[in-house]
Amino acid sequence: PVDTNGVLDGTAFADAASFADAVAQHPKYSRCIVKKLYAYAAGRPVVDGERAQVTALAQDFDAHGRKLKGLMRAIALSQGFRRVGPVTGGAP
Repeated sequence: PVDTNGVLDGTAFADAASFADAVAQHPKYSRCIVKKLYAYAAGRPVVDGERAQVTALAQDFDAHGRKLKGLMRAIALSQGFRRVGPVTGGAP
């Protein structure tokens, strides 16, 4: 038998569903998912000049119910996705 119990940064889980819940409720979830999806869309890691952009996208992601479709749209419309060089500033 596989023991599916565990603890993620202080939050206990008993199975895959409660693990997914623990991940989704983690305070770093939004920033992590936004950063990874942004980097994938841009085809490169996030650079220093884009950190404010990623922060703004993460705040928007949280404010709009953490909808991935909305996040993908926001990334596609962001300056960082449309420009070749690094972006400065936080407005998408």
